[in-house]
Amino acid sequence: ILSERYRNRRRGVGWRCHLIAGLYHFELSFSTN
Repeated sequence: ILSERYRNRRRGVGWRCHLIAGLYHFELSFSTN
């Protein structure tokens, strides 16, 4: 149970990181254009 809980939390953090990275790249492309 503990390992599965850790895996779920890790996946959530990864999703958050991907979302932030996407917004960052979007801001960069928008500002350059």
